[in-house]
Amino acid sequence: ENITKEHLVPALNMIFARERKAYEATLIQLTGKQLRCLIALAETNSIKTLSSEFLEKTGIRTTSSVQAALKRLVRLKIIYRHKGAYRLANPFFGSWLIWNGY
Repeated sequence: ENITKEHLVPALNMIFARERKAYEATLIQLTGKQLRCLIALAETNSIKTLSSEFLEKTGIRTTSSVQAALKRLVRLKIIYRHKGAYRLANPFFGSWLIWNGY
């Protein structure tokens, strides 16, 4: 069977429902700056994390604050660094954040 757009919403709803408690438990561990960095990463997969555009998107004024937030997200294994870019360890978590309006 072919996967169509009509299949995506129910599939995402099922994944999000199964993972909701784990995602919420992860959010409890984060500071506001860490959450804003995580959301910005989820929304913009290709943006440079120390660019002025990323700072503007997060509302964080200094690159050192962004670096500290990203460092903690890496320690918590929520994100990882690959070839100079940060990526979400679980892409569904990023989609869940966006889906739920974070």
